Amino acid sequence: MSPQKKTKKTNRKEAPEAVPQAEQSLLDLGALFAEIEARLEGIGQGSNDPASLAAQPIIETRQILVFKASETSCALDISYVAEIVRDPILTHVPGLPAWVLGVTSHHGEVISVVDLSRFLGLPARTTANSGMIVATAGDQMIGMMVDEIGIMVTFPAEQIQSPPSRMASEMVAFLSGVLHRGDELVRLLDGERLLLGSEMQQFS
Repeated sequence: MSPQKKTKKTNRKEAPEAVPQAEQSLLDLGALFAEIEARLEGIGQGSNDPASLAAQPIIETRQILVFKASETSCALDISYVAEIVRDPILTHVPGLPAWVLGVTSHHGEVISVVDLSRFLGLPARTTANSGMIVATAGDQMIGMMVDEIGIMVTFPAEQIQSPPSRMASEMVAFLSGVLHRGDELVRLLDGERLLLGSEMQQFS
């Protein structure tokens, strides 16, 4: 018998099966979508990062009560406004300046009431929307009758401008600035100058 031929063993590795082209495309797209999603999550987390928030500028705002003294638009910072009374009961006191209307009882306390228009040198008038602003600064509390109670307004403090040069001298002394609201020029009254000045203080 003829000797059997021995087969040689080889160490050759079999080639991996080729991945179909369509499957390769699906795998590539899946990886791409995963990468995009990871990047989007990173952006979202960055917007809430304390360091990012700290870098954002802080805008100082002011809140004021807008009203009219005669035909003039004025405003007072709400920190000086204690209350608004629509129809206060006034008791006239003789011998006082024309801009002092009298006194009224406010929660058991007697306070003086002034006509703000006359005090500021403006023509006096009475409207259906008139009312009394109970204003306070330091230990002073006084009622200011105005011709029209407006609204509360919040705005960036940087919008406050210096008063124009041409303005009634009686009012300029009590202004902290002006604010433009559309075509309307609002005079911002300085609560401390107005309420703690010598003229008002004598009726506290």
